Amino acid sequence: MVAKVSWPLFILLLVANGQSSASESPAANVSVLRPSSPIVATLCEDVVLPCQLSHGVGPRGMEVQWTRPPSQRPVHLQRNGSDDNKDQLPEYRGRTEVIRDNLTGEAVALMIRNVTASDSGLYHCQLQSHNFSSGADLVLDVKAKSPCELQREVEKLKEANRELSAKVETLEKEQERNRKEIGWRKGRIFEEEVTLDPETAYPQLIISEDGKSVRFGEVKQNLTENPKRFTSHPCVLGSKGFTWGKYAWEVDTGDSGEWSVGAVPASVDRKGDFMMTPERKFWAVYMVENPYPSMSPRPRRIGLFLDNIAKQFYIYNAETMDLIGAFFVADEEIFPLFCVFSTAELKL
Repeated sequence: MVAKVSWPLFILLLVANGQSSASESPAANVSVLRPSSPIVATLCEDVVLPCQLSHGVGPRGMEVQWTRPPSQRPVHLQRNGSDDNKDQLPEYRGRTEVIRDNLTGEAVALMIRNVTASDSGLYHCQLQSHNFSSGADLVLDVKAKSPCELQREVEKLKEANRELSAKVETLEKEQERNRKEIGWRKGRIFEEEVTLDPETAYPQLIISEDGKSVRFGEVKQNLTENPKRFTSHPCVLGSKGFTWGKYAWEVDTGDSGEWSVGAVPASVDRKGDFMMTPERKFWAVYMVENPYPSMSPRPRRIGLFLDNIAKQFYIYNAETMDLIGAFFVADEEIFPLFCVFSTAELKL
């Protein structure tokens, strides 16, 4: 599996229990957002801590300061878009970076690289300008066991005694299982409620009333043509597109039929008669039965995880946690993709 950053829950942020103090606040009800639960990371990985104003108000031109209460020395300080590392805590030097929104260019989070056990604990983010100040606390929970630690144990055992090969094999299997579990578990905390958009559906597809399943019909329907609709491929998109953030969803693919699931950008060609390939911005896996099955064992549940910050997209067999597809995605709004052929039926 491709190594990845341990990202916090951005989309489901709740209003922080922070304070806002200024005599001339730009908006009386504007405050700093924070996650509703501790951010979980594992040793040796990178982690991102959010610091963003509510109501779409970004910290453009504001001073952004991170501290570890009760200490007043900064974990990271940025003024006028530039880092000020003069008084930065020594243990964070060279390990922190302000993350900016891909669309607005505004600072929205802090990355801490190569997290250690001592990074666990309380953090405070403060946003302020000449007439506005607001802050919020959040908690970082660094887990003691991580895939990179397991790998180090494996290498030590190999060097120390070749006769311990049985134990080495056991640890390697644990490492692989741990990697898969952590990857999908982290994706699941960003799980989205996905429904299907009938306006994008190929005319021969049958969408359920609740928008949660799709199957291939016997008769091509006489539907109103629109720019959003697929006319050459039996596909339909999710009703909601995803921009900056992390998202996950699951699909029940059943026991029979041929299908494809994945994601596409908003600009994908929906009219042309061509192969649906990554070069055409179709980031998907396909279950084809003839002449030979394209995947074995046949997955019955697919997990999809979009990291629209790192621009990476992962597709898992959600039963075995095996990674079956990984793609780099375009820097634009991304939509879930569902295609069904023959007797297949996909259920969200």
